[in-house]
Amino acid sequence: MEQVKLHTCEITGVGYDVDRAATQDRIFWVNASSVAEVEAAIDGTGAIFHTTIVGGSNRYVDFHLPADKQRLRERLEVFNRKPPESDRHNFPDREFKNFHRLLCERFNYSHDDIDWKRDQVSLIEWIAKCQEVAERQRDDLLKAVTLIAGQSVGEDWTVEDAFAFVRQHARAVRDAVRVEMSGG
Repeated sequence: MEQVKLHTCEITGVGYDVDRAATQDRIFWVNASSVAEVEAAIDGTGAIFHTTIVGGSNRYVDFHLPADKQRLRERLEVFNRKPPESDRHNFPDREFKNFHRLLCERFNYSHDDIDWKRDQVSLIEWIAKCQEVAERQRDDLLKAVTLIAGQSVGEDWTVEDAFAFVRQHARAVRDAVRVEMSGG
């Protein structure tokens, strides 16, 4: 007697949308002796048959035909009466993915369109590193400005006085460069 190989089939209920996290509850894996058995079980429910794996296992399977046929049909028919939950409370992946892409652009970090979720920790570390570099540069600039101001006019200047001094001289240098570049 030949042993029948199981077919593990993926089906989706009405309203499933690959881009909407709120519809992930509409994906099911069904074990059956044939694809025809699965197609007959979902007929009239609005469900869509996607793929089959011959010789599939029982692991991660939601329904086993023919025993679970009625339970499968009842579950699928619920989706005909109930629209998908709003993605608003789930913080939709596509909006968050766009936010992630914008952060990558802003901080000069390469955005991976496929593994962007896994990449979030690396992006956070990158942004923190950029912040550390900016703080270090700010501290170095403050030291340089204080030194320049102190050497130029004395040690009794405040930081604000030093910045005003540097701004004034920076404007003069900028104006001189503009005049030189214009041939004047």
